[in-house]
Amino acid sequence: MAVHLRELIEARNEALRPGEPPMTQRRLAEETRTDEGLVSKHISGEHLMLYETAVRYARFLGVRPSDIDDRFSDACILPTSPSGNSDAAR
Repeated sequence: MAVHLRELIEARNEALRPGEPPMTQRRLAEETRTDEGLVSKHISGEHLMLYETAVRYARFLGVRPSDIDDRFSDACILPTSPSGNSDAAR
């Protein structure tokens, strides 16, 4: 199992435009409505990520769930509600 969340965050920060805030664990947690401690555990590989969580991260980072965690395929992407969040995110 390979989780690439740290690398994706670093790549996003390298491509920042002037004035754009850097991606941090806290910002990723806030934007994806995920506990910051859980984001940390996902980044370190200490806790297995649910597919629904990978989808939320992927949507925010502009990547596929399989780019975040090798265990996931891209065959099934959860639909979003009008607010942009999957039902599982509530």
